[in-house]
Amino acid sequence: TREEVNNLLEGLKEKAGKLVEETIPAIIKTGELQKVLQALLRERVPIRDMECVLETLADWGTKTKDLDVLVEYVRNGLRRTICAQYATPDDEGRLRLLCVTLDPNLEDQINAFIDRNAQGTTMNMPARVARQIATQMSEGLSQVTMHGGLPVVIASPQVRNAVWQIIEPHVPAVAVLGYNEIVPGIDVESLALIEPMRQPEQGNAQHRGMSAAAS
Repeated sequence: TREEVNNLLEGLKEKAGKLVEETIPAIIKTGELQKVLQALLRERVPIRDMECVLETLADWGTKTKDLDVLVEYVRNGLRRTICAQYATPDDEGRLRLLCVTLDPNLEDQINAFIDRNAQGTTMNMPARVARQIATQMSEGLSQVTMHGGLPVVIASPQVRNAVWQIIEPHVPAVAVLGYNEIVPGIDVESLALIEPMRQPEQGNAQHRGMSAAAS
């Protein structure tokens, strides 16, 4: 809530008063900070390190007003915390992250449905397409959980949030991390690569061509 945000800022003033003074509301308003924090919590990202959150917003808030983009920058600042939630030690004590990854061509297909403009970022993907992608990812994530891992997808930063929007209604406990959020010292092990969607219109065109040649 707005009141809780104000309480967090009051607590931060005790150790980083100058940061709060220079950032709120000159660079980012309290209501905008509230939306950023809500977006982080929606994906279960801890916000205890408010100093890091505010420092990141102070650095990037003058360059973009797109809150979705700012959330991604803040996530990058909190990447060590995010990684620690999902990495598990292997038999030799090394940290590893079991996950599902996406074929670059699939990421391009997803990216084509994302609209970025001055008003912010929106995704206009048909429900049928989203279900098709979500089904593939759900099958891949079952491999991760079978091997004792948490349901984690790793994607490019440009499509990370869109991928979360696609899969979260089907796998509510899923975490979608960007490649830029993986810190050194963690071994990433992909147990499934999600392939790009087939283009039915291409198949129909080929079928029509074959029919025409036959006749």
